[in-house]
Amino acid sequence: MSIFFLIKRGRVSSLEMSNHNERSLPLFITVIWMSLGFYMLNSVLFYATILKAELIGAILIILIAAIISKFWKISLHLLGIGGVVGVFIALQIIQGGVLYLLLLFILFSGILGVARIDQKAHNHAQVYVGFLLGVCIELATLLIY
Repeated sequence: MSIFFLIKRGRVSSLEMSNHNERSLPLFITVIWMSLGFYMLNSVLFYATILKAELIGAILIILIAAIISKFWKISLHLLGIGGVVGVFIALQIIQGGVLYLLLLFILFSGILGVARIDQKAHNHAQVYVGFLLGVCIELATLLIY
């Protein structure tokens, strides 16, 4: 809903937000909404430490994406799927049993990265940095939290 409001107000030109300068405000708004959601769920998720860590990692990923987007276009798609891969790496380290899911999502990441480059939505650096940043943030968050 926030993005539609921003489009109506002329702050964002389209849902694609292909101009990196348009991405920061919607991403900061998303960080606010997700942080509010985390705060509200915190008491419910009292024992769900891994889920809390995943949410904190997702909030951090979006916050860092908002900051980077002020200066450079980064692949939000690869940030997201990189975060999922980071979660599966951490889960494999912590408890094991998710190796096949991890490998499957690494494959999906490659397919998504190639598609983003093929569509000329991003260059190689934007895709690689997005993926690696997503992996590192979620992995670090889960292992530290």
